[in-house]
Amino acid sequence: MEVLKPRTTATLTDILRENRIVVLDFYAPWCQPCKQASPEFNRLPAEFTDVKFVGIDIDQEELSDAKRHFQVNGIPLFMVIADNQVVLRLDGYDRSASGTFPAIREKLKQLLPQRTEHIERLDNGCTRTLRTYQEPQLNIREEISDCRPRK
Repeated sequence: MEVLKPRTTATLTDILRENRIVVLDFYAPWCQPCKQASPEFNRLPAEFTDVKFVGIDIDQEELSDAKRHFQVNGIPLFMVIADNQVVLRLDGYDRSASGTFPAIREKLKQLLPQRTEHIERLDNGCTRTLRTYQEPQLNIREEISDCRPRK
């Protein structure tokens, strides 16, 4: 996965409409803090494959409506959007342990479902699989037993 770079506000609107969770990075090629933050932002898609990451060059005239809509007054600016609502807005780039990217990661972990799977091999040759799936509004636990006769 990679960071998407829309060229028009219409394309950005489509991305936001079609994806439950989107992280926006408003930047400019000449901005030094933006350049410093870029490598870490570019690593996030590999870490969070269920999320779309979008880089928005504020110097592109075709994206000026997006800049106004999201009230971009300074850069870099990072936003986490879930279900078309801004749930986290971070102005600037803070490299500290509790700074920009740790805050983004923490918010994404809160928003994404947590999935676990535990497989147990029983003495009789059977396996038992326990899967849990947790979301803020939902908690599902599934137990699957697979028992085949030994040959």
